[in-house]
Amino acid sequence: MRVIFMGWFRFRFRKVLIDFHTPEFAVEAVKNFNAKKWVEVLKKANVNALVFFAQDAYGNAYFPTKVGHKHRGVTQDMLGEIIKEAHEIDIKVIAYVNTRLNRHAATLNPDWAMRDPEGNPIRSGPRSILVCLNSPYVEEWLFPLVEEIVRNYDIDGFFFDRGSFQGLCYCDYCKAKFAREYGVEPPTNPRDPMWWTYVRWQLRKNFEFVKELRRRVKAIKPEVEVGFNGVFAMPSPFFKLGMDWDYVTSESHNPLAHSFAGGYIDDFIFGFIRNRREILVIIRPRLSPLSHPSFAYPYQI
Repeated sequence: MRVIFMGWFRFRFRKVLIDFHTPEFAVEAVKNFNAKKWVEVLKKANVNALVFFAQDAYGNAYFPTKVGHKHRGVTQDMLGEIIKEAHEIDIKVIAYVNTRLNRHAATLNPDWAMRDPEGNPIRSGPRSILVCLNSPYVEEWLFPLVEEIVRNYDIDGFFFDRGSFQGLCYCDYCKAKFAREYGVEPPTNPRDPMWWTYVRWQLRKNFEFVKELRRRVKAIKPEVEVGFNGVFAMPSPFFKLGMDWDYVTSESHNPLAHSFAGGYIDDFIFGFIRNRREILVIIRPRLSPLSHPSFAYPYQI
């Protein structure tokens, strides 16, 4: 007899993610949060699953964390209150956590920031900074914060943003770890014979991070659905991970407004992929002439 675990995510089709990246000067935006009113609106829209922010792209948390940085305008447990109200009417709650953008972590620990070959921090927009997966950030901030959420809240899933490859990093941690493995400094010139070795090394570190993040969640609550955003960004780790995720999502932006490779896709693409070879939703994919052949991967599963 073969038993296949079927999580709830597959059967909830009216999912909503409300973008809530809120800089700390916008105190009024979070000051009078009312979970009951939020859920009343969701109920009218027949929503049956909500992605709610636990930690945004600035590194602000929306619950009383002992690990991360709580948004200075938050005076209540927004995450806890929304879970309570949503569960009362059978709405699943997925906790949003941005894994790579964290202005607070990078400001407190400048050595955790991703760096370009000249040593400058790599930013995403004017107010946020990418942190490196090879720095202590993962073990000292991200993993403890995620475990804190899993242990303290009755969440149904995670939406881990920026789980995909975010580009090459030249921070001191990356340079030291690569040199220990290969005996040379990371190359900065694509013509260098070690260039693709470094690219593959960075990708491998990204794969290991995604697998470990999911493992830690499942070790505490196996029933929690773990998903990653960014699957259509090139190059993507998810097709190599196989069963090491429960669901994946993607978004694409106009190339003029978005610096990552996924921005070269003209039209908005949104997809949920489950169990490695099953495409649940893909809306009007179309590639531009600038697109890399790797973008074809999602449609060849």
